[in-house]
Amino acid sequence: MKEYDKILREYQPDLIGISTNYGDLQVVNELATHAKAVLKKTHVCCGGPYATHAPLDFERVSSVDSLILGEGENAFCFCARRITSREKCFYPGFAPRTGSGFAIPDSNDIISDLDAQPFPDWDLIDFDCYARFPQMSGYISSRRYMTLFTSRACPYNCINCHSIFGKKVRMRSPDNVVKEIETLKYKHNVEEFQIVDDIFNFNKNRVLEICRLIEKKNLDIRLSFPNGLRGDLLDEDTILALKRAGAYSITVAFETASERLQKLIQKNIDIERVCDAVRISARNGLLTRAFFMLGFPTETLEELMSTIRLSLKLPLHAVSYFVVIPFKGTVLYDMALADVGEKIAILKHQDYLTQDAYYTLSTGLDVRRIQRIAYLKFYLNPFRLYRLFKLMPNKWMYIRQLSANLQNILNI
Repeated sequence: MKEYDKILREYQPDLIGISTNYGDLQVVNELATHAKAVLKKTHVCCGGPYATHAPLDFERVSSVDSLILGEGENAFCFCARRITSREKCFYPGFAPRTGSGFAIPDSNDIISDLDAQPFPDWDLIDFDCYARFPQMSGYISSRRYMTLFTSRACPYNCINCHSIFGKKVRMRSPDNVVKEIETLKYKHNVEEFQIVDDIFNFNKNRVLEICRLIEKKNLDIRLSFPNGLRGDLLDEDTILALKRAGAYSITVAFETASERLQKLIQKNIDIERVCDAVRISARNGLLTRAFFMLGFPTETLEELMSTIRLSLKLPLHAVSYFVVIPFKGTVLYDMALADVGEKIAILKHQDYLTQDAYYTLSTGLDVRRIQRIAYLKFYLNPFRLYRLFKLMPNKWMYIRQLSANLQNILNI
């Protein structure tokens, strides 16, 4: 807060934007309230998944002046124009405060032509600072990295997922994607790119063309995919093309090994095809990670254990076992609410990884303990550790992080 206060007083912003995920409401309240105490006339605007899907929660934060629901580029520019011109007109996705609540718009802004959007102002980024804090992957292979977002939306209907971008997939052209890569590489010496799309490989031909252009231009970069690859769309041609373009790490999401639960959560992946993709990836020397979720509504202990068994038998190098958390604005939340009723209010999201679990409320089973045992079984396998560290870049950084993570697991 001391540094934040210094920035407020030196910069004197007219407009402050805060991006919000679930669990951030207390922090938002502190940031917005302090901003108003220092600068009474500044306008505080919140966006992101939380503001989009639970806007009524923000009515309790009186220092927030407006919300942006859905995609924010155009709506935030409108917000800036509105507070300088004092216009009272409205814009899709923009929700100004009216008294104690917000005027929620009938629709959100959907940007169709992503190529028309300017690149971020990379000159404002401290790349060396970024490199000290690898985020979604937990590891980096190069001195400098940056995330890339090359498409928006996912057409699937998983009940645990938000749809902040809608369901119509919009993709930047291969030329546009590679141009941004070149800008970051040659102007800012970025060597690794972490692609964080919701579903990067939805269009195989686009993926192959991006890879072809990277090879043609001899960009000599590293690529990693901390999320956003649909496993049953990931075939050998695509995996080999990604590797030739510089990929060293991929992630696929199984969620569950249960066919029944695949239908329930509407992910409906072909589990065996995802298993094939894992085997192909590992066989070709890619660091291969998978996501699993434990504790869906109606999930039996046997179904839960079958998911863990699947993770242990595959040639994976790394896993993440997530305990299911039902967020407002999702079908999953409605199912959990119908299951446990008012007890769902016990669940707090300030600490995503250690909070009380819905599944434990529902069944009495300690799913956090099951999660802890699964992690220990996976990562304390000597052969798996050998395979992991053989491929792992920046090994000492990862050793420190893995040690800290295992300590956290033991303390859960």
